[in-house]
Amino acid sequence: PGRINGGMSGPSDAIRGWTAVGCSGLESGRPKQWKTAPDGCTGYIVAQGRDNTLNQTITGALKPNTRYTLILEVFKRNDYKRAEANEIIIRLTDAQGNDLESDTADYLIVPADLETGFAICAITLTTTAEVKSGDLTVIIGMNAEGSVRFNFDNLRLWAQPLK
Repeated sequence: PGRINGGMSGPSDAIRGWTAVGCSGLESGRPKQWKTAPDGCTGYIVAQGRDNTLNQTITGALKPNTRYTLILEVFKRNDYKRAEANEIIIRLTDAQGNDLESDTADYLIVPADLETGFAICAITLTTTAEVKSGDLTVIIGMNAEGSVRFNFDNLRLWAQPLK
């Protein structure tokens, strides 16, 4: 993919296979900006008073009667305000951008560990029998005012068919 600037002072790399909307992308950690420096690169999203997101469509991954669990680690750099739980966007949608219809949907954002600055964000939902198979889109983002940013790492998505 091409490089994106996203309103920052310098360019950053897009995350291969993901679409960046607004100020978001991929960066290498700098130890002075982290309580605990992450290994390698992390995804990032900076708030600018509007939805800034990274999204990826997974062809054919949406199925009926399936439990989806999306987990990612989010953490704060030392040079930005921490994103609050209601400012973080974590969504699973169909190919048309509609949130998945589900029998259950649970959202979890664990408070950050004070020593490392890491927190866990997760969404778990179970699709209904009426959901049509097709493409599944993962959306990670935030909407906040001011200089708020979060970085994320170790994003994992599981799909478990139910009997």
